[in-house]
Amino acid sequence: MNAVSGILAMARAQDDWGRHLDQSLHAVRRSFWAFVMFLPPAILVSEATRRQSIYSGATNELLSAPIAYVSADLLSVAVVWTATLIIYIAIARRLGNEGGIPALIIAQNWAQFVLYLILAVPLGLSAVTGMYVLNGMAFLFVIGASFWIDWGIMRRALRLTVPAALALIIGMLVFSMLISVGVTGIVASLVAA
Repeated sequence: MNAVSGILAMARAQDDWGRHLDQSLHAVRRSFWAFVMFLPPAILVSEATRRQSIYSGATNELLSAPIAYVSADLLSVAVVWTATLIIYIAIARRLGNEGGIPALIIAQNWAQFVLYLILAVPLGLSAVTGMYVLNGMAFLFVIGASFWIDWGIMRRALRLTVPAALALIIGMLVFSMLISVGVTGIVASLVAA
């Protein structure tokens, strides 16, 4: 997949990363298929997380409603995914870096799919086997990989300085957590009603 090699080139700080990433309008449009392709691994990750929460003794209305739980997860990811693209595009425009927007969209879309795919394998196995010990390590690995990939995207496509890239990555992490908690809370209150 050309986009994955481009993302990895960005993360590895290769000067020729643009050669690895098709930045045409067609490639930008095609990158939105990543969201459709992301759905099966995302559903698997969500269900595995729900089962682990039940196994660890957590209780709430959403855990006993698998469809609502998975829907809340998917909705929060969709909101964060969309908001992230909007924020990144606004930053690129503000910095006068409109030329980096295609690479930004393509890299961000495919990176999300790849990260969920990586996470789905160990979490899917844990959901089937009931061995949840690998989940924590899988989440840590994906968080590290996400930071590495986001760092590459921020530094290459947005051309941010080191402090600005760090601030944006941390800010987006906090933002995504708040959205996730907010969406989950809203769905939980609807399920409880």
